[in-house]
Amino acid sequence: MNKPAAASIASGLVERAKALAPLIAAEADEIEQTRRLTPKLVSALIENGLYRSLLPKSVGGFESPPVVFMEMLEEIAKADASTAWCVGQCSVVAMTAAYLDADVAHQVFDKPDDIMAWGAIAHAVQAVPGGYTISARWDFASGMRQANWLGAHVQVLEAERAGPGENDFHANTGIRWDLVILVTDIRPPGWTGPALSSSAPRIINRDKSATG
Repeated sequence: MNKPAAASIASGLVERAKALAPLIAAEADEIEQTRRLTPKLVSALIENGLYRSLLPKSVGGFESPPVVFMEMLEEIAKADASTAWCVGQCSVVAMTAAYLDADVAHQVFDKPDDIMAWGAIAHAVQAVPGGYTISARWDFASGMRQANWLGAHVQVLEAERAGPGENDFHANTGIRWDLVILVTDIRPPGWTGPALSSSAPRIINRDKSATG
């Protein structure tokens, strides 16, 4: 990206973040008490496109340079660190669109309020004819209260390559890494950390499901 284009993006996203600072600061106490970003703030973040800072241009995002992204987050964090964390997590996840088939990327990210969140790498799915089966629980997914898509990092166990150690998290035989996007059931959080309260994750459950 040339310097004028980068400067233009910087002026847009960073200035938008600065303009939202008073609202973010005003919502900070409620954010801390409820352990989630307020609906009013989430709407403002979406309206200003801040969740789409790293989303590829091909899907309607800004595809901003890393330095612009970090400057934007810095301005948000000056008003409330938890808000910056949530926006940052979901923004980075949006980069996934660059690795998806175009039709899938548009399905997931086309609308201005399309946001994805995900958590730590855990669990495994078994490859079966037509898709995968899984029964698992993920205990961490920052930003998922704002998200309408949830991702789960898993190991994929290929039946034809099954062998000793296939259930070992670090095993190589019969395992490849993948990302499965799931429709989820969400249970109440058990987050009690003293800092970044609004980034409290929620629990994702998926039982005996299959996805193609």
